[in-house]
Amino acid sequence: MLGMLVCFFSGKSQPYLDSTAIWKEFAGFSIMAYYHHMHYDIYFSGDTILGSLKYYKCKKTGTDSVFYNNIFQYVGLIGDSSFAIREDTNTKKYYCRFYSQNIDDLLYDFNLNLGDTIPSNMYGIKGCFSQPVILTCLDTVVLGNQPKRRFFIGNTKYFFIEGIGSNTGLLGMLCGMMESGSCLEVFYKNSDSLVVNGCFASNPCIITNASADNANFKLQIFPNPFTTSATLSILNTPASNLKFELLDIFGRQVKQFAIKNPQTEITRDNLPSGIYFYRVSSADGIIGAGKVVVE
Repeated sequence: MLGMLVCFFSGKSQPYLDSTAIWKEFAGFSIMAYYHHMHYDIYFSGDTILGSLKYYKCKKTGTDSVFYNNIFQYVGLIGDSSFAIREDTNTKKYYCRFYSQNIDDLLYDFNLNLGDTIPSNMYGIKGCFSQPVILTCLDTVVLGNQPKRRFFIGNTKYFFIEGIGSNTGLLGMLCGMMESGSCLEVFYKNSDSLVVNGCFASNPCIITNASADNANFKLQIFPNPFTTSATLSILNTPASNLKFELLDIFGRQVKQFAIKNPQTEITRDNLPSGIYFYRVSSADGIIGAGKVVVE
Protein backbone atom coordinates (compact mmCIF):
# COMPACT_ATOMS: atom_id res chain seq x y z
CA MET A 1 0.00 0.00 0.00
CA LEU A 2 1.34 3.39 -0.97
CA GLY A 3 1.96 5.93 1.77
CA MET A 4 0.94 9.50 1.19
CA LEU A 5 3.93 11.71 0.48
CA VAL A 6 3.85 15.38 1.35
CA CYS A 7 6.65 17.52 -0.01
CA PHE A 8 6.95 21.13 1.03
CA PHE A 9 8.98 24.23 0.35
CA SER A 10 9.15 26.99 3.13
CA GLY A 11 9.82 30.88 3.30
CA LYS A 12 9.15 34.53 2.32
CA SER A 13 10.73 35.48 -0.98
CA GLN A 14 9.14 35.10 -4.40
CA PRO A 15 7.60 31.61 -4.63
CA TYR A 16 8.82 29.21 -7.29
CA LEU A 17 5.58 27.35 -7.80
CA ASP A 18 1.95 28.07 -8.47
CA SER A 19 -1.13 26.06 -9.31
CA THR A 20 -0.21 25.82 -13.01
CA ALA A 21 2.95 23.69 -12.48
CA ILE A 22 3.02 20.39 -14.38
CA TRP A 23 5.78 17.78 -14.51
CA LYS A 24 5.63 15.40 -17.51
CA GLU A 25 7.64 12.32 -16.60
CA PHE A 26 8.64 8.88 -17.85
CA ALA A 27 9.49 5.79 -15.84
CA GLY A 28 10.67 2.37 -16.95
CA PHE A 29 11.40 -0.69 -14.86
CA SER A 30 11.35 -4.49 -14.96
CA ILE A 31 9.76 -7.05 -12.63
CA MET A 32 10.85 -10.55 -13.59
CA ALA A 33 10.03 -10.85 -17.32
CA TYR A 34 7.60 -7.93 -17.23
CA TYR A 35 8.66 -4.44 -18.34
CA HIS A 36 6.65 -1.32 -17.47
CA HIS A 37 6.80 1.73 -19.74
CA MET A 38 5.05 4.62 -17.97
CA HIS A 39 4.19 8.15 -19.07
CA TYR A 40 2.44 10.41 -16.57
CA ASP A 41 1.82 14.00 -15.43
CA ILE A 42 2.17 15.35 -11.91
CA TYR A 43 0.10 18.44 -11.18
CA PHE A 44 -1.65 20.24 -8.33
CA SER A 45 -5.22 19.37 -7.37
CA GLY A 46 -5.82 21.82 -4.54
CA ASP A 47 -4.17 22.30 -1.17
CA THR A 48 -4.37 21.15 2.42
CA ILE A 49 -3.22 22.30 5.86
CA LEU A 50 -1.10 20.07 8.08
CA GLY A 51 -0.46 21.71 11.41
CA SER A 52 -0.05 25.35 10.43
CA LEU A 53 1.59 24.60 7.07
CA LYS A 54 -0.02 24.76 3.65
CA TYR A 55 0.74 21.93 1.25
CA TYR A 56 -0.04 21.58 -2.44
CA LYS A 57 -1.84 18.31 -3.05
CA CYS A 58 -0.42 16.51 -6.08
CA LYS A 59 -2.03 14.12 -8.49
CA LYS A 60 -0.25 11.73 -10.85
CA THR A 61 -2.14 10.45 -13.89
CA GLY A 62 -0.99 8.64 -17.02
CA THR A 63 -0.57 5.26 -18.68
CA ASP A 64 1.47 2.13 -17.98
CA SER A 65 2.28 -0.01 -21.03
CA VAL A 66 3.21 -3.52 -19.93
CA PHE A 67 5.38 -5.94 -21.93
CA TYR A 68 6.18 -9.59 -21.23
CA ASN A 69 9.38 -10.94 -22.81
CA ASN A 70 9.34 -7.85 -25.04
CA ILE A 71 5.81 -8.62 -26.29
CA PHE A 72 3.15 -5.99 -25.62
CA GLN A 73 0.45 -7.12 -23.19
CA TYR A 74 -1.82 -4.25 -22.16
CA VAL A 75 -2.06 -0.56 -21.13
CA GLY A 76 -3.00 0.27 -17.57
CA LEU A 77 -4.04 3.60 -16.11
CA ILE A 78 -2.02 5.47 -13.48
CA GLY A 79 -3.91 7.34 -10.79
CA ASP A 80 -2.10 8.44 -7.65
CA SER A 81 -3.10 11.21 -5.21
CA SER A 82 -0.81 10.10 -2.40
CA PHE A 83 1.54 13.07 -2.06
CA ALA A 84 1.69 16.85 -1.82
CA ILE A 85 4.34 19.59 -1.81
CA ARG A 86 4.99 22.81 0.09
CA GLU A 87 7.46 25.58 -0.64
CA ASP A 88 9.79 27.45 1.71
CA THR A 89 10.91 30.54 -0.18
CA ASN A 90 12.88 31.84 2.80
CA THR A 91 15.41 28.99 2.88
CA LYS A 92 14.85 27.87 -0.73
CA LYS A 93 14.37 24.31 0.45
CA TYR A 94 11.76 21.70 -0.34
CA TYR A 95 10.80 19.04 2.18
CA CYS A 96 8.75 15.88 1.84
CA ARG A 97 6.77 13.69 4.20
CA PHE A 98 4.98 10.37 3.90
CA TYR A 99 1.69 10.52 5.76
CA SER A 100 2.18 6.94 6.90
CA GLN A 101 5.54 7.84 8.47
CA ASN A 102 4.67 11.35 9.67
CA ILE A 103 8.26 12.58 9.30
CA ASP A 104 9.79 15.27 7.10
CA ASP A 105 12.64 14.80 4.62
CA LEU A 106 14.67 17.42 2.79
CA LEU A 107 13.72 17.10 -0.88
CA TYR A 108 15.80 19.86 -2.49
CA ASP A 109 18.13 22.64 -1.38
CA PHE A 110 18.22 25.40 -3.98
CA ASN A 111 20.33 27.69 -1.79
CA LEU A 112 23.63 26.02 -2.73
CA ASN A 113 26.67 27.63 -4.34
CA LEU A 114 29.71 26.19 -6.08
CA GLY A 115 31.99 24.52 -3.58
CA ASP A 116 29.19 23.71 -1.12
CA THR A 117 28.55 20.18 0.13
CA ILE A 118 25.27 18.78 -1.13
CA PRO A 119 23.22 17.75 1.94
CA SER A 120 23.57 13.99 2.41
CA ASN A 121 20.01 13.79 3.77
CA MET A 122 18.47 15.16 0.59
CA TYR A 123 15.65 12.79 -0.38
CA GLY A 124 17.04 11.86 -3.81
CA ILE A 125 20.59 11.02 -2.68
CA LYS A 126 20.11 9.40 0.74
CA GLY A 127 22.22 6.26 0.83
CA CYS A 128 23.71 6.91 -2.61
CA PHE A 129 27.21 8.10 -1.74
CA SER A 130 29.68 6.97 0.93
CA GLN A 131 31.56 10.29 0.87
CA PRO A 132 30.33 13.93 0.92
CA VAL A 133 29.43 15.22 -2.54
CA ILE A 134 30.71 18.68 -3.46
CA LEU A 135 28.84 20.93 -5.86
CA THR A 136 31.53 21.41 -8.53
CA CYS A 137 29.30 22.13 -11.52
CA LEU A 138 26.51 24.66 -11.82
CA ASP A 139 25.02 26.28 -14.91
CA THR A 140 21.81 28.03 -15.95
CA VAL A 141 18.73 27.08 -17.96
CA VAL A 142 15.80 29.34 -18.81
CA LEU A 143 12.09 28.86 -18.14
CA GLY A 144 10.25 31.54 -20.11
CA ASN A 145 12.42 34.57 -19.41
CA GLN A 146 13.47 33.39 -15.94
CA PRO A 147 16.99 31.94 -15.48
CA LYS A 148 17.08 28.84 -13.29
CA ARG A 149 20.26 27.44 -11.78
CA ARG A 150 21.04 23.80 -12.52
CA PHE A 151 22.95 21.88 -9.83
CA PHE A 152 24.93 18.76 -10.78
CA ILE A 153 25.46 15.91 -8.31
CA GLY A 154 29.24 15.51 -8.18
CA ASN A 155 30.82 13.96 -11.26
CA THR A 156 27.55 12.38 -12.46
CA LYS A 157 24.87 13.15 -15.05
CA TYR A 158 22.26 13.74 -12.35
CA PHE A 159 21.10 17.28 -11.61
CA PHE A 160 18.27 19.31 -10.14
CA ILE A 161 16.93 22.64 -11.37
CA GLU A 162 16.11 25.58 -9.14
CA GLY A 163 12.40 25.65 -8.31
CA ILE A 164 11.62 22.64 -10.53
CA GLY A 165 13.27 19.41 -9.42
CA SER A 166 15.65 16.81 -10.79
CA ASN A 167 16.19 15.29 -14.21
CA THR A 168 14.86 12.04 -12.71
CA GLY A 169 11.54 13.67 -11.83
CA LEU A 170 9.99 15.63 -9.00
CA LEU A 171 10.53 12.73 -6.58
CA GLY A 172 13.22 10.88 -8.56
CA MET A 173 16.37 9.33 -7.12
CA LEU A 174 19.69 10.95 -8.03
CA CYS A 175 21.76 7.79 -8.20
CA GLY A 176 21.63 4.32 -9.67
CA MET A 177 20.95 3.49 -13.31
CA MET A 178 18.97 6.20 -15.08
CA GLU A 179 17.91 3.71 -17.74
CA SER A 180 15.83 1.78 -15.17
CA GLY A 181 14.40 4.71 -13.28
CA SER A 182 12.33 7.82 -13.91
CA CYS A 183 13.02 10.94 -15.95
CA LEU A 184 11.56 14.44 -16.16
CA GLU A 185 10.76 15.14 -19.80
CA VAL A 186 9.10 18.60 -19.71
CA PHE A 187 8.17 21.08 -16.98
CA TYR A 188 5.32 23.57 -17.47
CA LYS A 189 4.46 26.69 -15.52
CA ASN A 190 1.82 29.14 -16.70
CA SER A 191 2.37 29.39 -20.48
CA ASP A 192 6.09 28.59 -20.25
CA SER A 193 7.78 25.24 -20.68
CA LEU A 194 11.26 23.80 -20.21
CA VAL A 195 12.27 20.69 -22.13
CA VAL A 196 14.54 18.77 -19.76
CA ASN A 197 14.95 15.39 -21.52
CA GLY A 198 16.18 13.98 -18.23
CA CYS A 199 16.80 10.48 -19.61
CA PHE A 200 19.50 11.86 -21.90
CA ALA A 201 21.24 14.14 -19.41
CA SER A 202 24.94 14.94 -19.49
CA ASN A 203 27.26 16.89 -17.22
CA PRO A 204 28.96 19.83 -19.00
CA CYS A 205 31.71 19.88 -16.37
CA ILE A 206 32.89 16.29 -16.80
CA ILE A 207 36.37 16.31 -18.31
CA THR A 208 36.09 14.34 -21.54
CA ASN A 209 39.05 15.36 -23.68
CA ALA A 210 41.68 12.63 -24.01
CA SER A 211 44.51 15.07 -23.32
CA ALA A 212 43.12 15.57 -19.82
CA ASP A 213 43.82 11.90 -19.12
CA ASN A 214 47.46 12.39 -20.06
CA ALA A 215 49.56 12.28 -16.91
CA ASN A 216 51.81 15.00 -18.37
CA PHE A 217 48.95 17.46 -18.91
CA LYS A 218 49.17 20.45 -16.59
CA LEU A 219 46.84 23.38 -16.07
CA GLN A 220 47.70 26.01 -13.49
CA ILE A 221 46.85 29.56 -12.45
CA PHE A 222 49.52 31.44 -10.50
CA PRO A 223 49.74 33.23 -8.21
CA ASN A 224 46.66 31.88 -6.51
CA PRO A 225 45.26 33.85 -4.69
CA PHE A 226 45.95 36.96 -6.80
CA THR A 227 45.08 40.64 -6.47
CA THR A 228 45.50 42.35 -9.85
CA SER A 229 46.46 39.65 -12.37
CA ALA A 230 47.49 36.01 -12.67
CA THR A 231 48.96 33.74 -15.34
CA LEU A 232 47.13 30.79 -16.86
CA SER A 233 49.68 28.13 -17.82
CA ILE A 234 48.91 25.13 -20.03
CA LEU A 235 51.56 22.48 -20.61
CA ASN A 236 51.72 19.37 -22.78
CA THR A 237 48.64 20.06 -24.84
CA PRO A 238 48.28 22.41 -27.86
CA ALA A 239 47.22 25.86 -26.64
CA SER A 240 44.99 26.58 -29.61
CA ASN A 241 41.24 26.47 -30.11
CA LEU A 242 40.80 26.49 -26.35
CA LYS A 243 38.34 28.55 -24.30
CA PHE A 244 38.75 29.86 -20.75
CA GLU A 245 35.73 30.54 -18.54
CA LEU A 246 35.62 32.03 -15.05
CA LEU A 247 32.49 31.48 -12.92
CA ASP A 248 31.41 33.02 -9.63
CA ILE A 249 30.01 30.92 -6.79
CA PHE A 250 26.52 31.24 -8.27
CA GLY A 251 27.68 29.61 -11.51
CA ARG A 252 27.46 32.86 -13.48
CA GLN A 253 30.11 33.45 -16.13
CA VAL A 254 32.12 36.57 -15.24
CA LYS A 255 34.97 36.24 -17.73
CA GLN A 256 35.63 34.37 -20.96
CA PHE A 257 38.33 34.46 -23.62
CA ALA A 258 40.05 32.35 -26.28
CA ILE A 259 43.41 30.85 -25.33
CA LYS A 260 46.06 31.36 -27.98
CA ASN A 261 49.32 30.78 -26.10
CA PRO A 262 50.66 28.36 -23.46
CA GLN A 263 50.70 31.25 -21.00
CA THR A 264 47.90 33.81 -20.83
CA GLU A 265 47.40 36.73 -18.48
CA ILE A 266 44.15 36.89 -16.50
CA THR A 267 43.35 40.43 -15.35
CA ARG A 268 41.15 41.14 -12.37
CA ASP A 269 39.40 44.14 -13.90
CA ASN A 270 36.34 44.84 -11.72
CA LEU A 271 36.01 41.40 -10.13
CA PRO A 272 35.08 41.56 -6.42
CA SER A 273 37.19 39.65 -3.93
CA GLY A 274 36.07 36.07 -3.48
CA ILE A 275 36.23 32.46 -4.68
CA TYR A 276 35.88 31.71 -8.40
CA PHE A 277 35.90 28.54 -10.47
CA TYR A 278 37.51 28.18 -13.87
CA ARG A 279 37.37 25.67 -16.68
CA VAL A 280 39.25 25.27 -19.94
CA SER A 281 37.55 23.53 -22.85
CA SER A 282 38.28 22.42 -26.39
CA ALA A 283 35.91 21.40 -29.16
CA ASP A 284 35.78 17.94 -27.55
CA GLY A 285 34.77 19.14 -24.09
CA ILE A 286 36.30 20.36 -20.85
CA ILE A 287 39.98 19.47 -20.46
CA GLY A 288 40.60 21.03 -17.05
CA ALA A 289 38.98 22.94 -14.20
CA GLY A 290 39.85 24.37 -10.81
CA LYS A 291 39.36 27.09 -8.20
CA VAL A 292 41.01 30.50 -7.91
CA VAL A 293 40.78 33.17 -5.21
CA VAL A 294 40.77 36.92 -5.84
CA GLU A 295 41.90 39.01 -2.88
